[in-house]
Amino acid sequence: MKTDARDANMIAQCLCYGGYLAVHVPTDKDDSVKEYLRMRDDHKLALKKIKQQINAFCLRHGFFYDGNKWTIKHWNWLKTLGTG
Repeated sequence: MKTDARDANMIAQCLCYGGYLAVHVPTDKDDSVKEYLRMRDDHKLALKKIKQQINAFCLRHGFFYDGNKWTIKHWNWLKTLGTG
């Protein structure tokens, strides 16, 4: 019983002095958005790694593109490597 009274007193003091803040309980929509963002970030990271692997592969085989990478021109240049 003593601890209940102490706990109640502590809670009352925290409420009085603003020690507690409101808590937002995520909705199903919030969870869906969070999952989507995680998935998007995972795919962006995977795409970045794949692009790095393609660049490294080209350099190892003596192919160097002298321009901005991952533009339409660069994609077309990459396509010519497969047909050559």
